Amino acid sequence: MRALIRGVWIVNLDWIKASVAAAKWLPEEPYEMHKFAPAVRGRVATKAQAKLILGAKGTQCPNGTTCVTSSWILESILARRVLPTTPYVVQQ
Repeated sequence: MRALIRGVWIVNLDWIKASVAAAKWLPEEPYEMHKFAPAVRGRVATKAQAKLILGAKGTQCPNGTTCVTSSWILESILARRVLPTTPYVVQQ
């Protein structure tokens, strides 16, 4: 529910599998899970609104945002809680 409130993409597992197979992050929209909450569709935060951005080494983060590796979100999911971002901050 936190993801819905924050306006982030809720995608199914196929997005991760397809992204791994393609060796790059694919667009989220085709994998968006909107059947459980159709009102959420189209409410994804823009980069300008974001306070936390997933990125790779060298990602330029706008002032006031934190860029973290994709490992942070995956490990947070596995831990079933939001982990501290400090160990996952992207080095620019």
